[in-house]
Amino acid sequence: MNYEKFKSILLTVLVAISIFLTYSLWTYQPRYETIEDQDNPVKVTVGEKRPEDELAPSLIKPFKLLYHQADKTLGTSNQKEIDKVMEDIGTWNVYDFSQVQLSEQDLKEVSKGENRIEIIFPDNVPLSVYSQILNLDSSSVPRADFERIIIDLNDKGLDSSAVFFLPKETKKGTTSVYTARVDQNSVNTFASRYLKKLSLQYTEYMEYALTDDRTIYLPLAKDEYISYQYFTDLDSIEDYKNALFIDGKSINLSSNGNVDTYISVYSLMTVNKDYNTLSFVYPTEERVEPWPSYHLLTETMSFVNEHGGWTDKNFQFFSINPDQNKVTYRLFVQNLPVFNDQGMAEITETVGTNSVNKYSRPYFTLDFSSSDFSSSAVSKEQLPSGASVITMLQDAKSIDLDSVQDIVVGYKMTRNPEDSRKLNFEPSWYYKYDGNWIRLDTEQKEDVLNGLE
Repeated sequence: MNYEKFKSILLTVLVAISIFLTYSLWTYQPRYETIEDQDNPVKVTVGEKRPEDELAPSLIKPFKLLYHQADKTLGTSNQKEIDKVMEDIGTWNVYDFSQVQLSEQDLKEVSKGENRIEIIFPDNVPLSVYSQILNLDSSSVPRADFERIIIDLNDKGLDSSAVFFLPKETKKGTTSVYTARVDQNSVNTFASRYLKKLSLQYTEYMEYALTDDRTIYLPLAKDEYISYQYFTDLDSIEDYKNALFIDGKSINLSSNGNVDTYISVYSLMTVNKDYNTLSFVYPTEERVEPWPSYHLLTETMSFVNEHGGWTDKNFQFFSINPDQNKVTYRLFVQNLPVFNDQGMAEITETVGTNSVNKYSRPYFTLDFSSSDFSSSAVSKEQLPSGASVITMLQDAKSIDLDSVQDIVVGYKMTRNPEDSRKLNFEPSWYYKYDGNWIRLDTEQKEDVLNGLE
């Protein structure tokens, strides 16, 4: 084979290889591994999310129901009884809202007149939020807050009866309130269904004016309450971390005893393993301007729901502070609010520029199963009457009664010293003093009162 023929053969082979490689390159389809989009990561939830239309009905509830008669006031805090009443009222057609100015005397007649139902909430509630619970025409609901609903049960021979929505604080002189109408037949049916039961089964309450513009109702007589113990189930801290942090890949953990701190560029979460509580802060969301109460409630309910944070069904709306953009949801046990100095009984949220920027809560749920191993009634305890409590507060040198904002029966939550999985719930009187809920030591004070009798 001469040199020229060899070059021709080699060139032909090279051209063939080139054509093959070009064809292979054009037709090659590589197998790619699926990579998760880091800009749209899978949303982690701690528990089950609730349907949005169930948030307000399950979280915003009255905690006291009163029936004003001519010579006395009867009432209950039994949530099952209150739920039945609210379910009935929720079928009414409430219409024709109007704003009226009431004098102090008119306001007294409206709220304390004979044959009136008074439904009391823990704090002011926006009418627009509650419109999905009552049968209200959302297009005509005013932008107003209320703490009490007053229903006039008197049949005055008209086609409709009045319903009043009263704010928490009233004013000297005149107070602006909202009133609406409801079909008289609905009111008459309600009265025939409930009034006999109210008269026979409800507890008698006493009225006490804390200030000129703030009246509360307390049980007239001593009453027995049950102490409870419940086991707890812990939620996953890892789930909270993954749900709350935006930048989940750059989190640093530091530990100091039983306190763990998770830090990222934008956020910080502190976990206290002694009390099973956590606090989450998102500093870039800070805001000075107050949010409207409607947006505060809807934002805080939805924020927790987004990560399935309503793990315990016994939390209820308890207080709102629009000036501080702050909302508190409190644990309720056996129809009574629960208090704990370490934050184990409340979910507190502060709203920033666009969303919640401060969030504190427990990360456990109570085991309310019927098994004797998970919950038990420990003992019965008798608490003093409302009148005795008022006397105790009046006699306490360290308490300025003018600074007392509210008084309720609640449960003191403590860790069981013999079993850290258990929590103890002890019935107690509580008073709200300068914005803080404080337990009243009634045992020692009642011993003194009894000694003076």
